[in-house]
Amino acid sequence: MIPRPSVGRCASFALVLTLTGCGGDSPTDLTRLGCEATPPQLLFEAINEVRALRGIAPLSIDERLASAAQAHADDMALNNFFERTGSDGASVEDRVAAAGFQALFVLENLGAGHPTATELIRDWVDSPSHEAVLRVADGTHVGIGYARNPDADWTDYWSMTVSATQGPTQVPSNGCHP
Repeated sequence: MIPRPSVGRCASFALVLTLTGCGGDSPTDLTRLGCEATPPQLLFEAINEVRALRGIAPLSIDERLASAAQAHADDMALNNFFERTGSDGASVEDRVAAAGFQALFVLENLGAGHPTATELIRDWVDSPSHEAVLRVADGTHVGIGYARNPDADWTDYWSMTVSATQGPTQVPSNGCHP
């Protein structure tokens, strides 16, 4: 039997839906943060809304984590697979290290077949293991990758990497996801 979310969880999720809007994820609009409404940016804002509803500090973008996540989303879409290990055998830890991020820990959520950030965040919030990654309190930085390939089995591929570092960070000056 699949557990049903509690009323509080549903009410919290309703607030997430208002963040991305009822009309879908339009790349021509600006988000409430004034950023271009790209799929990664919409997911980034939805993740931080989930964290805020649970009293957890927001994540900041790190450009190296974003690069690692984007490379994995591109790899999955191009090579038509949906797995944590890349087509080259690289793990999420390998990808993050190759991008130059000195991680204290690395967590990853993947998604496939979700054309919008709204659909993806709904599934992640409803999945205990995915939601645990969304709300990890020690996480300070995130990078999100999104790739679309209409010829691949799942069409839409997502990768989210959450981490923390004691080293330097590379946060975009405008705060928007690259």
